[in-house]
Amino acid sequence: SAMVKAGSYLFLRLSPAMATEGLIGPAVALLGGVTFGGAALLALRERDLKRILALSTVSSLGLIAASAGLGTPAGLAAGALLLAFHAVAKALAFLVVGAIEQSTGRRDVEALVGVIRRRPRLAGAFLVAAAAMALPPFGLAVAKWAILVLGARELVLVVLLAVGGAASLALWTGVTARLLVRRAVARDEAREGLPWTERSAVGALSLAAVAGLVLAGPVAALMADPAAQVAFGRDAGLAAGWSIALAGSGFAVPAVAVLVAVAIVLAAIVAGRIPAVSRQPYLAGANLAPGSAVTFHGVRGQPVEATSGGFYWGAGLDGALRPAVPARLLVLAGWAATALVVGAAFAVWALPPSGGMP
Repeated sequence: SAMVKAGSYLFLRLSPAMATEGLIGPAVALLGGVTFGGAALLALRERDLKRILALSTVSSLGLIAASAGLGTPAGLAAGALLLAFHAVAKALAFLVVGAIEQSTGRRDVEALVGVIRRRPRLAGAFLVAAAAMALPPFGLAVAKWAILVLGARELVLVVLLAVGGAASLALWTGVTARLLVRRAVARDEAREGLPWTERSAVGALSLAAVAGLVLAGPVAALMADPAAQVAFGRDAGLAAGWSIALAGSGFAVPAVAVLVAVAIVLAAIVAGRIPAVSRQPYLAGANLAPGSAVTFHGVRGQPVEATSGGFYWGAGLDGALRPAVPARLLVLAGWAATALVVGAAFAVWALPPSGGMP
């Protein structure tokens, strides 16, 4: 996660030089946008967690290259902000996945469904890393928003950034949902402890990733804007106190943090209505135990344990189970999201144009 940043750092250092050449900057920005969107889409079809993280890293490095290719002080500042926060979040994600593989012997995302019940601390640390990479107001989301604003005049770049952002959000939503879904703990799975050095590293990186929740503005003011000042000789105008200001609009970090907190509470309420187990499946043989057992008599009379991948919401068919999420609640949530999108589009259309890109 740290070594691959060398190339991105070089791109950012060369951003002022690319700004003086007619075609190099736009070509680098376009190539970075293609890399950002293409790698994110490729990651959606992977099941190996380390391959998912690797392709996600390639996608983020493409976004940094796109910011460098813009050749503006604000583009350089946004790329530097993305460089810093991505290093922390992705280092945490790689370390947690390695620790999960070390303690469980698995890294297939389908085989790790419900790992929160077996490895709550590691799964919690991975949730922090995934949130830092995908959700506002963490620094990564702020940097992506800034790059999207900067490239708003280039239709192709905006489309690539939108596709890559949507694919990235879908990727981390699917991965974390599989790790966090409730499932009974396997009795025969070993519980190996991790060395204190690994636990300390995971804890320190988790705290650093959480710090990105409120430090996006200060980090931009202390690192990103000064870097642009040195490279271009003028202020990037990215940071403004506890908000990220760019092109006449602001990204209020604390305000968005409140929205994220509300979303987490609503997600916890919805998760409480998802059944922890489903009705016992038919396994083409006599089940050896009632309830949610997945062991049955094989053709030679020996016990065979059925395996499966993925998860589902459940239909609440057993009387002992709580009903699944009401369909009406999901419909209302969909309409609310649609209304928010339409309202945001109308606000953008109705607001007067800003004074120009910094």
